[in-house]
Amino acid sequence: RLWDRGVGRFVPVGMATAQPSGSNVLLRNSICAGAAAGTATGLFNPLDTLRVRWQLIPVLSGSSATSAPPPAARTSLLRFARAIVASEGFYSGLWRPGALATMLSMGTSCGIRMGSYPYLRDWVAGSSKSKTPVLMFGTGLFAGGVGYWFSCPFFQAKTRLQAATLLHTAGKGPGGGSSAAAAAAAAKV
Repeated sequence: RLWDRGVGRFVPVGMATAQPSGSNVLLRNSICAGAAAGTATGLFNPLDTLRVRWQLIPVLSGSSATSAPPPAARTSLLRFARAIVASEGFYSGLWRPGALATMLSMGTSCGIRMGSYPYLRDWVAGSSKSKTPVLMFGTGLFAGGVGYWFSCPFFQAKTRLQAATLLHTAGKGPGGGSSAAAAAAAAKV
């Protein structure tokens, strides 16, 4: 027995009504994929913010690729994260920077890619309905490329917002504050 949404009850296999098709399904697929991707990336934004801030330490300290890494970079990533949380708080230091932009970037990208791929694949396959690996790869590449093209401004904004927290708190931008202190505290630990 299968649940038939059209009837609102379980029906024997083979008796289920046809699944809805058309732009309504495309829109629902896109919204669901975008919401899932946006939520997932929003939940893991603290790790991404930590990564961006960790990668900026050598830039802010003036280190080159051939010189020794700055003291904060010689400490562990966990110590660096603890120092940020101690000086700025978890939400302000790691979660909030770029959270909305990262959710928009991945939500847009995945919504377009996952929502449009089955329709694009079936349209390219045409009446033959032969879904070869080359056809699926090509249509997936195109759908993903379009999705990333539309989401690129959000992704760029996310990286700039995450970097700005370190730049502002290190005194390199307007404001000033505690990320330099977090890096120094992490280096001492």
